[in-house]
Amino acid sequence: MNSRTALVIDLDNVVIDGDNALTPLEVGDLLRKMLDLLGPVEYSIVAAPRKTVERYGSTLAALRLRWIIVSGRPDAADEALLLEITELASLGYSRFAVASADHAFASVAEAFPTTVIVRRGQPVSAQLRRAAEAVLAA
Repeated sequence: MNSRTALVIDLDNVVIDGDNALTPLEVGDLLRKMLDLLGPVEYSIVAAPRKTVERYGSTLAALRLRWIIVSGRPDAADEALLLEITELASLGYSRFAVASADHAFASVAEAFPTTVIVRRGQPVSAQLRRAAEAVLAA
């Protein structure tokens, strides 16, 4: 049976480097590297607050990435992506790639083969690192 793989991206987790946000060009380069490292995925989705989508929307569109706009409150993107993963699992997706270093995705990595992909030098939650099948840095 073929494994169906989905990629979920917590965009703020990817684009915020300390107190600084990456430029749209840097984000485009980073997301391309991530996609290249992962290889083929059947489905991908980005979650981010409106202001982040407004800043990087043309970059996301150029990469043909779908997005969900979430509130700006803490963990809103994590919660939206976890709901998305639950729905995707019910549709037969059995492998996941997560572009986030957040411990919120450890439960996914414990339940499904999961590759975590982060920005080079980005610290990954110990719980997520332990549960993940692989951790890649772009």
